[in-house]
Amino acid sequence: MEKQALATLATITAISVSIITPTSALADGMKYNQAIYEEIGMDRLEVIDWVQDPKRNVYGKTEDETMQYLIASTKEEQTSNIRMDTTAARGSWSNQWFAKGGWIARNGMWSLSLQPTWWAATATPTRYYYAESAWATVPPQFSSSRHWTAYPTASKMMKEQFDCHVRYGNLKTPYNLEPSRTSISQITCN
Repeated sequence: MEKQALATLATITAISVSIITPTSALADGMKYNQAIYEEIGMDRLEVIDWVQDPKRNVYGKTEDETMQYLIASTKEEQTSNIRMDTTAARGSWSNQWFAKGGWIARNGMWSLSLQPTWWAATATPTRYYYAESAWATVPPQFSSSRHWTAYPTASKMMKEQFDCHVRYGNLKTPYNLEPSRTSISQITCN
């Protein structure tokens, strides 16, 4: 009888702890605690709001998938040794779709870094409508670069990365597109 009471008490305690600490969620063995939310610059409610808003989360990304995307993006930015391509840096590129765009090297890998403007925050399907117009301005500006032309599948892979980032809207910007990719994760987009 005493063992049963202790087991019941342990179960109640475990349930209480999980209810009392709403800033923790378990995904693929990774615990999301308050420090993770501070690191990505969003709190759990903001992430949940994005996940539950069908206008922003059209593809039904789960909270875990969204957290993995944000964590991977944050870690990528923190660990990157970023430098600009000096030939591209001479002139700053922007248009109505992008506040800026240019080639950067992160840990030796070249990326086309695009900072979308207002359209990335619009609701879908409007965002997808604008995304096609926005993307149409990118190849004419950057496809002659040695960073793009060095890879035969660059156009296809960069468009796939771009489309993946667009699915998340402006949840994480800039969009860093790597021409050397041969496949991408649909969660992290790189």
